[in-house]
Amino acid sequence: MRNMGIMKKKEEKNSVKIKRGLELKIVTILTLVMIFFGGVTVELLYKYTTRYEVKKGEAQLETLVKVKGGMLNVYFQQMRATLNKLTRDVHLVDLVGKNSRKDYKQALYHFDLMNVRGMFLSIYALNKKGEVVISLDKRFEGKNYGFRDYFKEAMGGNEYLDVAVGVTSGQLGYYLSTPLRDDKGEIVGVVVGKLNPKFVKDMLMRKTKIDGVKELLVDRDGVVVESNDEGLFLHTLADISESEKKWLVEKKFPNVDLIPSGYASLAIALRNGVTAGYFRDHLSKGWYYRVVGLPGTGMHLVMMKNEAGILREAATNSKIVFWVVAIAVLATDLIVGLWLLKYMNQVDKLAVAAKRISEGKFDNDLSWESNDQLGELVEALREMQYRLKRWHQEMVKEVKNKTEKLKLQMKKLEEAKLDLEKFKLAVDNVGDHIVITDSEGIVLYANKAVEKITGFSPEEVVGKKVGTKELWGGLMGLKFYQKLWQTIKIDKKMFVGELTNRRRNGQKYIAAASIAPVLNKRGEIIYFVGVERDVTKAKEIDQMKTDFISLASHQLRTPLSAMRWFLEMLLSGDMGKLTKQQREVIKDIEESNDRMIELVNALLNISRIESGRIIVEPQWVNLKELVEGVVKDLEEYIKKKKQTVVVSVHPNLPKIRLDPKLVRQVYLNLISNAVKYTPEGGEINIFVSKKDKEVISQISDTGYGIPKEEQERIFERFFRASNVVKKEVGGTGLGLYLAKAVVKSSGGRIWFKSQEGKGTSFWFTLPLKGMKKKKGEVRLT
Repeated sequence: MRNMGIMKKKEEKNSVKIKRGLELKIVTILTLVMIFFGGVTVELLYKYTTRYEVKKGEAQLETLVKVKGGMLNVYFQQMRATLNKLTRDVHLVDLVGKNSRKDYKQALYHFDLMNVRGMFLSIYALNKKGEVVISLDKRFEGKNYGFRDYFKEAMGGNEYLDVAVGVTSGQLGYYLSTPLRDDKGEIVGVVVGKLNPKFVKDMLMRKTKIDGVKELLVDRDGVVVESNDEGLFLHTLADISESEKKWLVEKKFPNVDLIPSGYASLAIALRNGVTAGYFRDHLSKGWYYRVVGLPGTGMHLVMMKNEAGILREAATNSKIVFWVVAIAVLATDLIVGLWLLKYMNQVDKLAVAAKRISEGKFDNDLSWESNDQLGELVEALREMQYRLKRWHQEMVKEVKNKTEKLKLQMKKLEEAKLDLEKFKLAVDNVGDHIVITDSEGIVLYANKAVEKITGFSPEEVVGKKVGTKELWGGLMGLKFYQKLWQTIKIDKKMFVGELTNRRRNGQKYIAAASIAPVLNKRGEIIYFVGVERDVTKAKEIDQMKTDFISLASHQLRTPLSAMRWFLEMLLSGDMGKLTKQQREVIKDIEESNDRMIELVNALLNISRIESGRIIVEPQWVNLKELVEGVVKDLEEYIKKKKQTVVVSVHPNLPKIRLDPKLVRQVYLNLISNAVKYTPEGGEINIFVSKKDKEVISQISDTGYGIPKEEQERIFERFFRASNVVKKEVGGTGLGLYLAKAVVKSSGGRIWFKSQEGKGTSFWFTLPLKGMKKKKGEVRLT
């Protein structure tokens, strides 16, 4: 018994040793792992800190260059606006252009007035020869600066800014020039403002909270004309050739030794339009830079920060992070080691309980010997065991319910599949070509009609993109397809229109197409549905009708014209004296013949416009004279109906390049309709004005108006409103159709507003840029 007790004590002692050895190994391994990951963490933090400092420096440069660049832009725009005010001074124009010395004092007064704040070192004006006629600085008068670039550019009609050392003053200045024009728009000289560089320097040198930043203002020749580093002032960014250097010294910087600063890479970046990056100078020093161009000046503002300074800041921050992490790792190792030594046995019990819970056994007796944080963990584990047991029971019930619902959904899916098969069967037998694509235009489905119309089988088109030359599209031009995709994909609206496609055998055909996007609940496009109908034969038939009308009109004009000639002979008495009754009959025949000629001419004009063969010959047209001419032609008819016609044309409306015959036809149709369909004593108002890039014409009357239910048909061929057919027997119903065709072909719009019994107003627009010339075959009759 005694020996058994001794052996038991030895086993317990060995067990304790083994357990302590295991705990020591765990602590040692954990310590090594934490040291390893701690080192990796410090390394990653160093790299992150370096990247952060670089990005912060770049962001500072970006902010600084935008702020100061914006200030300089505003300054140069203000100076340019000041000079532009002077160019409108008639005294200065007469002084420079006509050498009118009587205007010298008044012009000089305006110079002084514009330079109240001393923003200019001088303001002066040069004649066409480059001689200074007037100047705030009297030393400039009589001097010839025709060799200067700012003079040459301004004489060419351009505003120009150049930086140079003055040959007279010997001072560096910013020379801003602008052409001086007379009232005819001809250039008679140049106005030059020599800007005070002090204001530019003050803006550039204004202190900021960012240290170590070099600020450079570089002109178009790569010369540093201002900098917060005095050592870079009037230095070039890179080496320049002897010929360039000679030109710069003689023309722009006399008596200045242009020394290269060693920033060749920066000079290349500026020439290539690069606005941000990194380069090394001739001493291999790294620089981060940001650039902003100053519009209209040819200059660039450059902000630079040395790489070494940024890395020093990163290294300093990284050292601090390193020691913080090192101390944190050591403290964590110590705490974790103590915790392991104290709680190993109790954690083993928790592990066994957790394993049983994971196996679905929820009857564990969970207890803990202490009330510390791990005690709270045990309490949480006990609560978890209780909830898992309850959730397990609920889950079994939920799975059963879900299974029943899933069976029901499967049944619905089967029914939906049958419906889809029915839909497919119906669509497959439709005569129109129908395709369904994804959001990128890749065909997912095509019905059988695709083969009938295009020659491609449904199997051939699935998986390919519509609208390309690979299938039946690609004939309409890039702008058409860009507009189509803008409508259906960006605006998410339906597209409806006609387009020309090509069948598989190469034959072209005309299609009437509609493409609609299909959206989900979030408003995102998931499909496109396209329906296409071959309207080639319908178009050919329509063209045949147009050709027939044209042919018939041509054939009718000759006998109608002959009839008119014979009727005039009869009425004039050339073929004998007529009785009163005979004259009345012939007069009726002549009026009927005139209406027939009017109808034939209208039909002929419509066929010519629709065929696209009409000649367009734009001329500079005064719309006021054209409108008044139309009113004068209708004057007899207007007086007969005792009507009042008011014409109001914008007084500053310019002449526009239009085809007077075509535009006159529009005014004639609209004004004659207003007179015809307005009772005696009524009023017609004609207004012509301009808005933005259009000329807007309005013809309003106090006539019969158009019934609301018939308004949508008013521009159809041969249509006349029911309320005027009996009141005005004469009329072809072609005038408004013809007017709309002319306006639309001219790039304009036409619309109306009407109320039956109160009158009608028609509006139409024409582009201020005018109509394009077109070589056709025929003109309007």
